[in-house]
Order: sequence, then structure tokens, then C-alpha cells
Amino acid sequence: LGLALGAPHVAVALDPAGAVVRAWPGVGTSLALLGVLLAALAGADGIPHVLTRHQFGWRHISAGLLTALAAASALLAAGAWVVTTRADIAEFQALAPALEEYTPAVARELAGSQERARTLALTVDSDGAVTASLWRGDGPQLHLTSTAAEARVITDPLAFVVSPTGGAGFTGDGGSAGDTTTNDAATSAAAAPEAAASGPAAPDAAASAAAAPDAAAAELGALTAQLSMGVARTAGDGLAAHGVGVVLVPPSADPGADMRRGELVAALDATPGLARVGETESGVVWRVSTDEREGAAASIHRLTVREPDGRVSASLPAEPIGARVTIPEGASNRLLVLTERVDEGWQLEVDGARAVPAQRGWQQAFLLPPGGGEAALSYAPPGRPFWITAQVIVLGAAALLAVPVRRRQEVE
Repeated sequence: LGLALGAPHVAVALDPAGAVVRAWPGVGTSLALLGVLLAALAGADGIPHVLTRHQFGWRHISAGLLTALAAASALLAAGAWVVTTRADIAEFQALAPALEEYTPAVARELAGSQERARTLALTVDSDGAVTASLWRGDGPQLHLTSTAAEARVITDPLAFVVSPTGGAGFTGDGGSAGDTTTNDAATSAAAAPEAAASGPAAPDAAASAAAAPDAAAAELGALTAQLSMGVARTAGDGLAAHGVGVVLVPPSADPGADMRRGELVAALDATPGLARVGETESGVVWRVSTDEREGAAASIHRLTVREPDGRVSASLPAEPIGARVTIPEGASNRLLVLTERVDEGWQLEVDGARAVPAQRGWQQAFLLPPGGGEAALSYAPPGRPFWITAQVIVLGAAALLAVPVRRRQEVE
């Protein structure tokens, strides 16, 4: 009962609009109801014995009515569910077919190549507000979503404090280690083209308080605003810092936003460093240039070697999470830079020796030895050893309890 009463006062997730979602009290209510039913069953154990001691009368009638009521309640619950699904509300519960491919072919090719490049999807509403979602792989996939991972943006569940690095303004990150296996890696909001760039306001101001965005979220938000206003002159390097190789403007679901969408497409066409590929079922597609033209990126690889002056000296192949690469020889104080947030879970070994972690702005980096060598990059969540140990203990206890034992013979 306490769980049912306390659940609505705890924030557990964010909805697509960015509003705080409170915990569902149904679990506590179900447990309380289960306790009542168990108590009733325990008390009803002696009812048949009591009824046999009395002649037919009000006791028998009451017991019969209560039994019929218990059976009818289950049938009524099932019937109510059937009626609800056939009513007007079923329209909101029905699943609508999605696009066959969220991302264009060029985006899927880059995501599966050695670059492991991501797709920046820009959508605009009728008010001109632009929302940017950074996708990995084939775009948003249901089997790659995690409510637990998304809930990490709630820094204070009781006070409903939300960090924009992963929710209303920023879902996930510009490359957080924790979202390495998810598609929705970053979401930012930009002001309308004619307005100044600003962070998104919380949709439910009374229910949530937004914490200040971190460096990666703020950088992506500012870049999104510049792209939407057509004033991004170094778009290539800015997008490459987040591992973006393709920019996509999907078809608008709001007919009233068509004019705003056209303005956004025109702004991106005029942005140096973006080369328009064409328009597909997925939307209008641009590729981040890596040639010598104005605004082009030095590299869109997820893993790069940078010299002390910041210049990219090598682009290395990467896997969706880790990598096994050969580090070329070079000067000292070079950095191996990932398009991921700084996270203590990242580890790099060069020729079997642990590399010293570093950072380049908000990006995770490692100091490289001058001689280079064979490197292995991996990621392990900080709490993983604890959970593995707990799982082994629980599994061992379950196996021990499942072992059959011989019953002792009772000696009279």
C-alpha cells in the first residue's frame, strides 16, 4: 500500500514531449490486492467446515453470493478491456505503420562502415522550433530502447530535476558510452530561424525542473540552432565532433509545418560543409563533406588520432562500441579521440599496457605512446562487476535450492 501511495511522487522517465512521467501506482495496488486476496483465502479455509455444521440458511447464501461475485469480477475486467479496445479510445492505442527505412541508404552505409558515422535528423514544427535527433545505425529501434537508460537523465527523482543531456531537450547524448548500443543518441532543440538560439523549456514546468546541459549537449544545441538559421560556417567539424556523417530532414507529419520545413531545407542547402545527396522516402539528405571545400570536416570517423595542435593525423576503423586497431608511430602527447562523452568505463590498452585517460573538451580521449602499437578499446559500465557478482550469487542459490534431497524418515 505504501508503494502505491508513494509511486506517483517519484519521476521515472520522460515522455516524447519531454514531460516527467511519474511511477505507476498499479504495482503497489496489485500487491495490496494480492495481500487482501491471500488473507481472504486463508480465512475461507474453514468455511466448508462451518457451513456443514449449520442447516441451509443465510450463511450458505452469503457464501454463494461472494463466490459468484469473485468470479464475475474477473469476467467483468476482461469484458471491460474488450469494450475499451473496440471503443473510440482504441484509435489512440492502435499501432500505425512506420517508414520502411528511417535512414537513407547512404546513412546505413556509413553507419556500418569503418567510420561508424551517425545521422542527425532535424524536424521542425509549425512554430519553427527545430528538434535534432542523433541516430546510430538504422535509426530509432524499439528493441534498442531502454527505459532504465532514459531514466538516467532524471538527476533528482523526488524533486523532478531533469538533465537536458537525455530527455526533453537532449535524449541520450552526442555520444555517451551508456547509449552506445542505442539509436537515439542525442536530441536538442533550436529556436525558430528568425529567433535567437536558446535551450528548450520544460514542457511541464510544474512537474519538472531542467538542470543545466553539459558541454556536449550545449554544443549540439548551439550547432542545431546555427544550422537552422543558416549561419553555421564550420558545420563540418562541428558535426564530425559528434560523429555525424549524414544530415536528414524527415518528411513532416504536420501539414502546417511544410513552409518551415522548406526554410530549413534551404538553410541547409546554403550551409558550407554539407553536400546535398537528394530526397528519398526517408527525407532530404545531406552528407558531411570531407574534401577541401569550405566548411568540410577533417574526418567523420568515430575514432581519430589527433596531434598536439589538434590536427587529425589518422582516422581509425571502429566497431559499434569498442575497436581493435593499429596505432601508427608519431610524436608524443598525441590523443586517441572518441566521439563519446568522457566516461570512466572507457578503457584502452596499447600493446597490453593501460593507456592514460584524457579528454578533449567533452570527448573521451587517451594519451598515445610515441611508438604506436596494437590497441584494444573497450567499454565496461562502472557497476558491471557488482551486478555480475550478484547474478552469480542468485543463480548459485537458485541452483542449490533446486537440487533434490532425500527426505528424512520419521522415527516414531
